[in-house]
Amino acid sequence: MLDALRFVATAVARKDYVPALTHYKIKDGRVTGFNGVLALSSDIDVDLDIYPNATKFLAAIRACPGTIALSMTPANKLAVKSGKFRSYVDCLDGEDAIFVEPEGEEIDLGPNFMTGIKTLAPLMGIDASRPWSMGIKLQTGSMFATNNVMLAEYWHGVTLPVDVVIPSAAIDELLRIDEPPTRVQVTERSLSFWFGENRWMRTALVEATQWPVHRMQELFDASRGPQTELTPEFFEAVDTLKPFLNEHGTLYLSADRVSTSKEDGEGTSIDVASTGVLEMQAYHQKHLALLGEVADTIDWTSYPRPCAFYGKGLRGVMIGQRV
Repeated sequence: MLDALRFVATAVARKDYVPALTHYKIKDGRVTGFNGVLALSSDIDVDLDIYPNATKFLAAIRACPGTIALSMTPANKLAVKSGKFRSYVDCLDGEDAIFVEPEGEEIDLGPNFMTGIKTLAPLMGIDASRPWSMGIKLQTGSMFATNNVMLAEYWHGVTLPVDVVIPSAAIDELLRIDEPPTRVQVTERSLSFWFGENRWMRTALVEATQWPVHRMQELFDASRGPQTELTPEFFEAVDTLKPFLNEHGTLYLSADRVSTSKEDGEGTSIDVASTGVLEMQAYHQKHLALLGEVADTIDWTSYPRPCAFYGKGLRGVMIGQRV
């Protein structure tokens, strides 16, 4: 029981502006939580039709020292009993509850979907003025993420009826659950992921039409120069120099050095065997670090235009800074 409640708990609202969203729905052997955007549901060994306060019910179950007995009181409270422990949890009337269910065409997700989510998640945007970038764009064949400096596409190979954007909250839940969903139900307003036969997650979607699709293709088409292998030595230098950055966070790359300053005799630097860079270039350290998580090769020759990079099942571009 505790495992099912924990699975669902993150989809319960923390504020009680809409009381129903702070409660579990337990009905027909299932427990469901819904916060207005995200819903999680699991099978549960409870033979009751109840809507208990989620925080108090979960705390009561956690506190139980042994076998648990559940029953309803005449005052419409859920009695949780275990040994000497007693707790009475407030419940809503069913008619006040607001919950959603999976809907839409069922599609098998194949073996590459969750790998793509894990790969692209670090590249999601955080700019609230670009809500379309705060998630992962999912379409037939591939998925995209961008933080407005880096753009990457991962090929998952699944055919989908519509293009959608999975919001970052749902991506975070997929990563927390850390179990590849076996199939998805798709509509223009929601995605519902199934984990086996008994657990699911449904999420509302972000408007996908704002994604600059034509601009994305232009960037990929314009960035087709020679690729240079990215070495562990290079990314070790990028990581080592992090404590020495100035307030702008910039690192400077030259043919055999990574440095925090573009001037000789200033800042901190590390010599590397060969970066593949012909003339000095500048990038934010965090973007170079992210590059190490997704890319195997890159075309440095495109700088200061976007530089194309490639990884396992992935392509992308990264924009540098002016020296």
